Amino acid sequence: MKTGYQLCMLCITTPRDCNPTKPDELWNLFKNSICDDLEYILHQKGLENITQDQIWDYGLYLTNRSGDSKHH
Repeated sequence: MKTGYQLCMLCITTPRDCNPTKPDELWNLFKNSICDDLEYILHQKGLENITQDQIWDYGLYLTNRSGDSKHH
């Protein structure tokens, strides 16, 4: 059992360091767990009527942003 943040870090590390053949399948398998706390965070930022797609998009944004900072 891992938190969304821990799974997010795993999803950043795995494609960067292990070069999986189907990273999109990893995302689809774990995106619900990775993004489990993001609806709350988006509400804290003042957004309302948040869709599941917006939550996943924000999760991908954070994942990409975190992955980029590891390279700099």
